[in-house]
Order: sequence, then C-alpha cells, then structure tokens
Amino acid sequence: MAKFGLDKVLGAIEKYKVTHMFVVPPVMVSLAKQWQMMNNKYDLSSLKQIISSAASLSRDLIEICAHILPHVQIFQAYGMTEACGNISMENPKGGPPFSGSTGTLMPLIQSKIVSVTTMNPLPPNQMGEICIRGPTITLGNKLYNEPWFNPVGSYYYFMRQVAAAELEGLLLSHPDVVDAVVIP
Repeated sequence: MAKFGLDKVLGAIEKYKVTHMFVVPPVMVSLAKQWQMMNNKYDLSSLKQIISSAASLSRDLIEICAHILPHVQIFQAYGMTEACGNISMENPKGGPPFSGSTGTLMPLIQSKIVSVTTMNPLPPNQMGEICIRGPTITLGNKLYNEPWFNPVGSYYYFMRQVAAAELEGLLLSHPDVVDAVVIP
C-alpha cells in the first residue's frame, strides 16, 4: 500500500470532483498543519462533507479545518465494525457546531452506558462502557434482558491510551494464548 500523502488526497479531490469524504483524524491533522504551505494549490470546491471517525477530534482541530474549508460540513462520528457503520454523529446542521461530542445516536440505534465493573446502567454524564443494539448491529453476546433506552443527549468519546505491555498482559491472561506481542 502506498504511503498516505495529503497532496495525493487533495489532488484526487480536485481531479475527480469528490463531494463526500470519510477520513480518520490524522488526515484532519495533516490538513490543519499543511494547508498554509500548500497555498491554495488545489480546487476543493466540489467537496461538500467530511466525516471523521475512529477517534475523537478536538474542537480546536475541527474549527481550524472549518476555517480552511468554510464551504464543507464537517461531521464527527463514532462507529465500530460490529455496528456496520456509525452509531452516533455530530450534526452541525441540527445543533451547535463543534461541541466536541460524537453527536447523537443514528436512527434505529439504541444504547446505554454501563459501569465497567458492575455492568449496571449509569446515569447521564458518567464514563462507562457503551452497549448498543439496532438492526445494523452484528449478533453478539446477549448481556441484558431488560429494555434499553435511547437518550436524546450527545455522546462524548474518551479515549484511553493503553500501554503495549498492558495489552500483552491481557492477551496472555487467556489460557489459549501462549505468547503475544503488541507493536504500537
């Protein structure tokens, strides 16, 4: 696979008149850092929306990119492979732009935040593990019998940096794993 280059991406947007783009946060960081050096080299007028997912974007980063591309709607989303796409998305058309959250739940998605230790539901504004269900979610372990809820509020995704040794220890704690190496 060829190495990522912002020049290549922006050149492709110009050449193919790309209108919608799904990116990961490092692409947004590259755009924010390198745009001044590119001196408006590319015509990005075809671009209408950018959706970033895989990790949270800071409000400052989103605002810098919005200033660079004022004609583009920037969405921040949260998703996972098991959900076959996004489960929540911040919609700048539907509320205050760039709140720093990953938005509200997508249609037909239900969720609850539970305590990592007890698996009991938590009240709003508490950190915990997100549990989701909906028609796009792959089948998995059934943990709950009680009804789930679908709150109207926004979700904030707090990433936790995990040391490679901690992940290796977790993997090695499984009886079927003989050895493990995590390369950051």
